Amino acid sequence: MKNNMGDNKELVEDVKEATAKSFKPWEVVLFIAIVVFFLNQCIGCDDSTKDKEFIGTYEIVDKANQTYILTLKEDKTATMMAKGSNKTYYCSWNYFDLYTEPHVQIEFSDDPPALAFGGGVALTMWQPKMQDNWLYFDYDARKAKNPKRRLPIKKIK
Repeated sequence: MKNNMGDNKELVEDVKEATAKSFKPWEVVLFIAIVVFFLNQCIGCDDSTKDKEFIGTYEIVDKANQTYILTLKEDKTATMMAKGSNKTYYCSWNYFDLYTEPHVQIEFSDDPPALAFGGGVALTMWQPKMQDNWLYFDYDARKAKNPKRRLPIKKIK
């Protein structure tokens, strides 16, 4: 392989031609849609701005009047404890700004807590979501803004 500019131009043209021939139009559209989707997820996800707004300590009172303290840390780890208990639940968190629906997703590691939501039934939370001063049981509850599957959450520090 020669190492001069002429050969590189030919190589680039060969790659362009091969690429144009090997992808169907729907494949190109799908690829662009996937790229746009991932770019939209990253817009507004700068660790130095919006993520930092969520770092802190929150208080959650479930429907059984049990108070929980949730702490989101700068390193994207978090803990939750029931007041009056020595039990600590370990989790991580991520901020998402999907299509102007900013929210925080919490992921418990191996032992998630069970909080009493609407109806007083204790539900085990693996991936709750925080949005607009609410803690939602899961993704579907957040999307539907389901009042039976959300609890008010208050930032205390």
